[in-house]
Amino acid sequence: MIAAAGIELHIVWFDNRDGNLEVYYKDSQDGGDTCSEDARLTHADGESRHAAIAVSRKSVHVIWSDDRDGNTEIFYKRRPR
Repeated sequence: MIAAAGIELHIVWFDNRDGNLEVYYKDSQDGGDTCSEDARLTHADGESRHAAIAVSRKSVHVIWSDDRDGNTEIFYKRRPR
């Protein structure tokens, strides 16, 4: 999923490159010409998936579902812009 704020792009997704479904994030400050390194947002024993992202004036907001406790719950992280 991608959220844009002007020429800033914020991207969040989930994949299993580390052997478990985890949520990752990267951004671009120049409209996608270059991007930051992938940042792993979750480190859970269960699967983290279905990530969504939104950008407000001051923050980037990410939510996802995660079953680390044996039942699926919604988790949230915020990052200042």
